[in-house]
Amino acid sequence: MKNYYYILIVCCLFSCKSIDEIDLMSNSSSAKQSAEATKVMNREPLAPIDYIAYYPFNGDTKDATGKNTTVYYSGINLVTDKNGRPNSAFYFNGTSYIVVPKPEIQNEYTISFWVLPTKEPKSGTIQTAISIGSSGGDQLINTANNYYGVSGWAFTSYNDDGTNLSNNLTSLSINSWVHLVITRDSYYLKAYLNGRVISGVNTNGKKAGYGNGEPLFYIGNRHSGQGFVGVLDEVKVFDRALTPNEIIGLYLKP
Repeated sequence: MKNYYYILIVCCLFSCKSIDEIDLMSNSSSAKQSAEATKVMNREPLAPIDYIAYYPFNGDTKDATGKNTTVYYSGINLVTDKNGRPNSAFYFNGTSYIVVPKPEIQNEYTISFWVLPTKEPKSGTIQTAISIGSSGGDQLINTANNYYGVSGWAFTSYNDDGTNLSNNLTSLSINSWVHLVITRDSYYLKAYLNGRVISGVNTNGKKAGYGNGEPLFYIGNRHSGQGFVGVLDEVKVFDRALTPNEIIGLYLKP
């Protein structure tokens, strides 16, 4: 009988020790999982790569997707980009332009680019950095100087019924690089500056319009002229409205 109790006590001691070890292992595993989750949450957002048009301007005007092979341009000059790399961005002098076929976007889209304005528009005028459309309607981002009461960066998004949505985004800083993004979906037209949302307009369920003629993608100009003076780089177009986190990713990408 003594032997029986002795064996029973020893077994209990070993069992208790095993349970403690299991608890320690469990706590260690939970702590490790928590640390991994924190690392994921704190990780920099990744820049989306499902663009349907991408002009990196690395020494040429090619679309990195290989889709838009027909490119017309005039008066552009390769210059240093925001990271100091030579021949990696294009300077536009006000009459310069790059014109390519319209990307396959309709009501939902994102337009993203880096820009360095070097000259303020004359009073009562605008300078168009990006325009997608034709006569009678387009989706455009420009700088303005008291143009219908608007000054600084602005956007205008035409609807398919001929009406338009417009908004003054932010003041214009000459000779300073900024990252601009415009998104549109079935509900809102939004603008982002350096990763932060700075403007939003309700679309009231209307669809985006691209004018009455053949819609084209103008970089540094517009179908009606009103060209941009400054440097443009890293022009990307998506056929959906990116999320705020994705836009931060685009901004943070070197």
